Amino acid sequence: MSNYTGAAPASPRQTDWRDLGLCRQPQYKNQADMWFATVHDKLDRDQAEQTCRRCPVVQACAIWAVLTNIQHGTWGALHEEHRAALRRRLSPEQRTDPATVKAAVHQALNGADNPQRTLHTIWAERTQPLPDGHLEWTGKQSVVYGGRPYTKKQVAFYISRGRMPVGIVRRTCEVEECVLPAHVADGQERAQQAVDDALRAAAVKAS
Repeated sequence: MSNYTGAAPASPRQTDWRDLGLCRQPQYKNQADMWFATVHDKLDRDQAEQTCRRCPVVQACAIWAVLTNIQHGTWGALHEEHRAALRRRLSPEQRTDPATVKAAVHQALNGADNPQRTLHTIWAERTQPLPDGHLEWTGKQSVVYGGRPYTKKQVAFYISRGRMPVGIVRRTCEVEECVLPAHVADGQERAQQAVDDALRAAAVKAS
């Protein structure tokens, strides 16, 4: 007895810009909490946006999300509020015109249309180089972002690791003013470093 149902076999999707998306790489798959973070989850949203901005197809993704009126998530570095605001500024005809949407998205991604401050932009504004590759924080010693305060070392840790630190973040170099991300470590990293040092010492002693 035949099992044929009459349905046409599914055709594989043709390769397009989506196959080049950074979010398709293994380390970014299955991270719905980040890609679909709400307005209340500012850290996850910040990480999603910054990841998108490194993507080679960020603009194509944003244009597609606006044209198809995607309601939720971060697409092409634009959150749902960004896309909704952009669409409100366009007429119904313009919202379906790829050229018009492309121009609007370009402005949103590159112009004053997207003034949102993130921990990354705050970091860029507040730091300056010191001799011998170190980095100095300028201005107030802490900032408030997303309704909570961050010390300068916490900001340095988060923008480089993409996660909140565990315990106190301490400097690991000899320059007191330095906040270079590579020169700070949280409690978890310091504990792991202590274990690594003990294992190395044991290996040397045993050799």
